[in-house]
Amino acid sequence: MTHRPAIIVHVPPHSPTNHSTIHATHKLCHAHAGLRALPDLSRLHHLDDLAVSFNRLPALPLPCLPTKLTALNLSHNQLEQLPEQLPQHLPLLAELDVSYNR
Repeated sequence: MTHRPAIIVHVPPHSPTNHSTIHATHKLCHAHAGLRALPDLSRLHHLDDLAVSFNRLPALPLPCLPTKLTALNLSHNQLEQLPEQLPQHLPLLAELDVSYNR
């Protein structure tokens, strides 16, 4: 049995978890999570490092990403191309790994 990390797709506004901690996250790893689409992470304004490697992502929907990302790992997915607007949407991006895609 393979262990898969928990995925936060949506946190209800009145959740008993510490909502401010989730929104203050700087690094998030969704590697090996079986993702076929990205959850909406755009409201995680402090997120600057996102790893979604080893999934099944066929595309990168820019509106789902916070604009302050400095590192993005998309390796080992099913991407065929990147959106033309990537540099404009992620102006602070310094590290981008898209190795082992289509």
